[in-house]
Amino acid sequence: MFKTFERIICLLSTNIVPIAHEMIDFIESEGLAKSSKCEVMYNGSACGIDLQQFEPEKWRDFRNEVRNNLNIPEYAIVIGTVARLTGDKGINELVEAFNIMCDETPLLYLLLIGGQEEKDRLLPSTEQTIANNTRARAVGWQKSSLPYYAAMDIFCLPTYREGFGEVNLEAEAMGLPVVSTNVIGPRESVEDGETGFLVEPRSTRALIEPLKKLILDAELRKQMGQKGRERIKQKFDSKNVIQAIVEHRLKLLSKIE
Repeated sequence: MFKTFERIICLLSTNIVPIAHEMIDFIESEGLAKSSKCEVMYNGSACGIDLQQFEPEKWRDFRNEVRNNLNIPEYAIVIGTVARLTGDKGINELVEAFNIMCDETPLLYLLLIGGQEEKDRLLPSTEQTIANNTRARAVGWQKSSLPYYAAMDIFCLPTYREGFGEVNLEAEAMGLPVVSTNVIGPRESVEDGETGFLVEPRSTRALIEPLKKLILDAELRKQMGQKGRERIKQKFDSKNVIQAIVEHRLKLLSKIE
């Protein structure tokens, strides 16, 4: 039913603006539209990143404040995510990986930002781990995720599917290394081996290796975080994305007789 709606929308549209370059091939392979009808704005993403807001120094003082409020030690290693807490966001695998690594890393904590939904709820075992593991913190949906990014050391989005992975960009802008999945969207929002790591989706085991690598290597976390921040400046500054959108719309309007 939804594919039928998509086909109708694409058929009636004069122009289609996917948020990721890989989406163009996907649209064509699904028979929704020809690639010639599609155009990505700038380097992709929904609207880029506001670098004045997503500025690590601006939020630095919130690191200890958030940790103190959540009873997380100053020197703990915090893996965090900002996402709907659903199965298709890979939260079951993330929580399981965290629970396994807890035995080896006494100062490892997990910070989950986002709420559950009725559809695709977390596994009962996942909910139990979040409730019972004394180093897991689930704070629900937050009006602003920025103070919570400041409290993290590693960002992880082990999603099964994604449009682009805007939260990966946000985390990179905040100087965090990112572990995400090798699917459409994250393949463009994360530079594998440079700003973070991409792993196969739906795999707890695949998550553990890069997370361990980052947990054990503070210098690697710093280097990847710096590269991520620089990449956002160069390719995903919202000012440049918005300018590209305006120019694109003006070009379309100029063709109207």
